[in-house]
Amino acid sequence: MHTAKSGGTSPDAPWTAEVRREVLDASMEVSYVLDSELRIVCSNPAWNRFALANGGEACIGSNVKGASILDATCGELQDFYTNVFHASLSEKRVIEFDYECSSSSIYRLLRMHLFPFKQWDGVLVVNSPRIERPHEGRAEVEDPSDYIGKNGIASVCAQCRRAKDATGSRWDWVPSLLNGSVRLSHGICPVCREYLWRLDLKLMTPSIDLS
Repeated sequence: MHTAKSGGTSPDAPWTAEVRREVLDASMEVSYVLDSELRIVCSNPAWNRFALANGGEACIGSNVKGASILDATCGELQDFYTNVFHASLSEKRVIEFDYECSSSSIYRLLRMHLFPFKQWDGVLVVNSPRIERPHEGRAEVEDPSDYIGKNGIASVCAQCRRAKDATGSRWDWVPSLLNGSVRLSHGICPVCREYLWRLDLKLMTPSIDLS
């Protein structure tokens, strides 16, 4: 994610008329505010705690304020999030859906909630943990090198974190590739592509009218 200079949030920032900053800061759920261009306006302390706990010192809130949230994604996954964020913004519609954000040792399933502001062109994003536990019952491959290309790069699904083997015929769980010792490129595996692109945005939307 590209970084940008930042300063403190002004107490009269337009979005604070609808969500008080102290409420956002007190939340234990990773939350942030995006403007109409999907730039990070502010993030809460839970964002920093998650970043620091997962080796993301460069991504703490003060470093990423002003950056596009889409810089944290790539390829087809970036297209998906672009469509979802803009649907929430343009239609003033609450949208929510599940996504995986696992590490090599921890399985995480979260639910993303998009709350567009009524009087300001931006959206509040809240990420609620649904499942967080050590990986269990996931067989590991015997030879991780089978998933590293001749260029020394492994291709990993940006959604589920499974790796594509050298033949391109299968995607498997290879946690040893996620510990930072191997260079990674990101794509979308066939299962996640099917899940993401067949999601009907109407089905992700609670019956809440913000217009």
